[in-house]
Amino acid sequence: MASCANCGTTILFGGVYDGMDRYCSDRCRVAAPSDLLRTIRSVPDEVVYNRAEELMRGPCDSCNTEGRVCNLYRFHWVWSFAVITRFGSKGMIVCSSCRRKQASIDFLGSFLLGWWALPFGPIVTIDRLIRNGAKIVLPQRRTPTYDLLQHARSDVGYRSYRDWQSKRTNENSPH
Repeated sequence: MASCANCGTTILFGGVYDGMDRYCSDRCRVAAPSDLLRTIRSVPDEVVYNRAEELMRGPCDSCNTEGRVCNLYRFHWVWSFAVITRFGSKGMIVCSSCRRKQASIDFLGSFLLGWWALPFGPIVTIDRLIRNGAKIVLPQRRTPTYDLLQHARSDVGYRSYRDWQSKRTNENSPH
């Protein structure tokens, strides 16, 4: 007997197909994680840590220097004008000196451009100044950040998913 690929319920008749997966209902098919997401979630922690270590020993995204300990950090920015406030974050795998430099640039930019809209400009600006200020003064981490571990998990999962897809395509193609 077939079982639902999402909830595991036994399917007696019919069901909904999505590729090679079978679901008990369309609701269950929509709620099911994709093959890519399942692959990413199934990556063993040891493999994730090994990939994170490789990324930490790799070149800095900013200065491209090898041999320095790098980590993934998020840098935050804000700018405001009248009633419009725009803010966001960007992640970079950088060495300690580039981390301080990028955090200083975003700190200064947010300090100069963030205050000028009500009501959110001052609130978001203070948040961005605290977040970037911490990256300027705190020492370099020797262990992977949470963001670097998530990036490593996604990277390894995506690569294995891509390999699995190409094998699946080659097996199903007519010779």
